Amino acid sequence: MERLNISYIEEVNAFHTWLLTNPTLSSSARLLWFSLMHYCNSCGWKAAFNVPLSALEADTGLKKDAIKRARNALQQAGLIDFQSRQGRQSTLYKIIPLTAQKTQLNYFTAQKTPQTAPQTAPQTAPQTAPQTAPQTAPIPRLEETRLEEGEDEGGRARARVAPETWSAVLTAYQNNIHPVASPIERDRLVDLVEAYGAEWVLEAVKVAALARASTIRYVEAVLRRWSSTGQPRPWEDRPEPPPRVRAPRNSKKEAIDVVNRLMAEYQAQEGEEKDDNDNGGIDPATDWSFATGVQK
Repeated sequence: MERLNISYIEEVNAFHTWLLTNPTLSSSARLLWFSLMHYCNSCGWKAAFNVPLSALEADTGLKKDAIKRARNALQQAGLIDFQSRQGRQSTLYKIIPLTAQKTQLNYFTAQKTPQTAPQTAPQTAPQTAPQTAPQTAPIPRLEETRLEEGEDEGGRARARVAPETWSAVLTAYQNNIHPVASPIERDRLVDLVEAYGAEWVLEAVKVAALARASTIRYVEAVLRRWSSTGQPRPWEDRPEPPPRVRAPRNSKKEAIDVVNRLMAEYQAQEGEEKDDNDNGGIDPATDWSFATGVQK
């Protein structure tokens, strides 16, 4: 896979120098150039990379029509080249480095070497052999640009994160935390999967969702805490909280019966104490009147 051999800082400096002699380039075109440089850098300086129009809208804040006008202006200025594709396939882009000291040609329509000597004889024989072998390896989608790196023993590309694994992590994150808002946040999530593994990230997303935390920083903090334990599956070593045992709730009728019973016992006890204090229940005045026949 062809990649550009350029420096981000040198290219940005060259762009600002180029603007001194080309001040008519619109602000939308300048903003789009910086956005395309970011995506090209994110996918490892691939010579040709694809970016969805929706991603450029989110990154630049421009509308679709403004982006189309800006990329046409950049192409006319010789800063980029692009190729629109049919269906739902995103547009292919190519950054034309300003720091390169060679002739830049249309990447998608011709593959020629720069002419170093003046041509003395006109070309008389047109090309008669069309291309017979179409391109068979599609350029990966934007979500997969950071997922492939290195080679295995057979010289084949080795994926750092399997596409199906990354899809599961991204789905869990967007459904439980929040939708990925920018390419930077997506790259941070990819970094977490590469550093800790998909299983750890999925479990950390569960913990963050239960804690109602809606930031990727919380997920990172959980992963760092787990990493310090040295356990292969630290989330399994957490003690389970004891179940909450609630006292049975009595009905209103039962509560009234209990109160009535306690009041009856209290009144009975008060009556016994009163009888004891009244000498067995005999009134001395009444008993004396009965015995003597004299009314008091």
